[in-house]
Amino acid sequence: MIIKLNYNGNPNIGIFLHANDKFVIAPPDISFKLRNSLEEALKVPIISTTIYATNLIGIFVVTNSNGLLLPSITYLDEENILKENLENLYGMNVELMPSRYTALGNIILANDKGAIVHPELAKEHLKTVSDCLDVEIIKGRFFVSPLVGSVAVATNKGCIVHPLAEEREIEWLGDVLKISCDIGTISRGVTFISSGLVANSHGAIISETTTGPEIQNVSRVLNI
Repeated sequence: MIIKLNYNGNPNIGIFLHANDKFVIAPPDISFKLRNSLEEALKVPIISTTIYATNLIGIFVVTNSNGLLLPSITYLDEENILKENLENLYGMNVELMPSRYTALGNIILANDKGAIVHPELAKEHLKTVSDCLDVEIIKGRFFVSPLVGSVAVATNKGCIVHPLAEEREIEWLGDVLKISCDIGTISRGVTFISSGLVANSHGAIISETTTGPEIQNVSRVLNI
């Protein structure tokens, strides 16, 4: 199921939300309609918190079914909320990334089978990512952009990526994440896919400005 929604009137819903196959992380102030739609489309429970006292969850965090990576600027009470939920309920790893990079959602693309990270991420930080998410880590970029997490959305069933990605990059991405991949856009031609799309293996929430053909393409590529 794919549901069209905005976040408090903002079409960039991917900036504020993050989902995997076990849960969705959302700010505490989401509307009743959005809360119900998230649970209906993604079929997972909601964990409410802020990151760095902001609602920018999607920009800051990276998860798969094995772990959650948080930026070093995360406040202790926020970290504790997530640890109490994820470590106790799901047995997942929760780690702070000791890096100058804080917008982890923009520089890491991951699912349960692999991860692609910003090519300038330090070696010691690669180990943090690998240990937390428990997958093989590959450095890379798409069409010269190192912001791999902002130009693509990956689940355990498919990955949709910036329309300028070359065929060889799409094939490489599929090999790393072990899923089928293809190009697309959201929100009437927006190429930063993660800004307006939140998805897991069960469904997706997509910006209200996204067109019918774009939704059909997302459904096809992510096998929803």
